[in-house]
Amino acid sequence: MTHGSRTSDSSVLEASIFANARYVLAPMTIRCSSLYNARRWSSNSGPAGLRGAAIALIAIFLPGFLLLVGVLPFWNSLREKAWTQALMRGANAAVVGILAAALYMPVFTTAIVGVGAFSLAVVCFVLLMGWKLPPWVVVIAGAVGGVARGLTGMH
Repeated sequence: MTHGSRTSDSSVLEASIFANARYVLAPMTIRCSSLYNARRWSSNSGPAGLRGAAIALIAIFLPGFLLLVGVLPFWNSLREKAWTQALMRGANAAVVGILAAALYMPVFTTAIVGVGAFSLAVVCFVLLMGWKLPPWVVVIAGAVGGVARGLTGMH
């Protein structure tokens, strides 16, 4: 990002991670490693470039992979236990809470700057949740609405 832009690098990073984490883990981790690769360090605090991106990608995937491999032989017996089901429900609730907080703090507080932006967000939410339109249709509708708001000067 350039220094003259309205959003900081950290808010773009947070929004990107939220958007990717909402659907699949792999795009988020790949995006994290590419951001690590693209980042220019002001000091020699760690590896950069392709080597740094590869290290970041391995560091993100390896713990989950090892946990999966370790639990897989016992998974069928574990998933039938009440405490395991309660643990999974709690983990799912925690993830939803973290994603909601990430949606509010960097995305909502910086993107919803007026009545027009809020109205567009509500319309997109209704299209997605109420009318059950495919996400790609809602994204296109939101982009068209954003361009229309920009051209008409509605804020």
